[in-house]
Amino acid sequence: ARRPPPRGLVILSGFATALLIQGVLAATLSALIARSFGTEVSLLGLALSAAGLSGIIQALRWSWEPWLAGRFGAWSDGPRGRRRFYVAALLVGAMGFGLLSSRLPILAWLAIALLVMLVATALTTLTDALAADVARAGDVVGFMTRYSIVQDLGAALGPALAFLLLERPGGFAWLYWGGSLAFLVLALLWLRRADPQTGLLTIR
Repeated sequence: ARRPPPRGLVILSGFATALLIQGVLAATLSALIARSFGTEVSLLGLALSAAGLSGIIQALRWSWEPWLAGRFGAWSDGPRGRRRFYVAALLVGAMGFGLLSSRLPILAWLAIALLVMLVATALTTLTDALAADVARAGDVVGFMTRYSIVQDLGAALGPALAFLLLERPGGFAWLYWGGSLAFLVLALLWLRRADPQTGLLTIR
């Protein structure tokens, strides 16, 4: 039987992904677009407000999520397990999240934004699946209750963290590259946990 993932690492992952995706990204994407491209964005001959472009990007994610979430879940159910998919998604997220705050040509930035939205779907789906794996191995109701509370806390703290950092010079860079660092640290924790020879990770 496949060994369930460590409870503490799943809780930490649920908190961090909710903080960065449901909190920081959802709350600041419009302001980030306005900072990088102005309050009105010209795209393929169309003039869009920063809020309008942010809404379109996030709507695309919500439109594909019902189908893609199921695909990601099914792929991770295979013999390779979820951890490799999860680490890959975290590493791509670490690369793309920070680049969102960089001043790039609009089409290049849009490509990265859509990639980050795909990663957001993968991370939320796989984190929930890992939590379900843990719950099935023990106290289902108790663990899922704690997991849900931690996710809600992360989603609520994300906008507050963004507000604090955006008051500082270079706030977007601090916020988004800091998010990249968080994704990278999570990936390293999962990689280290996945290697039984090291014995270095004690999160349970």
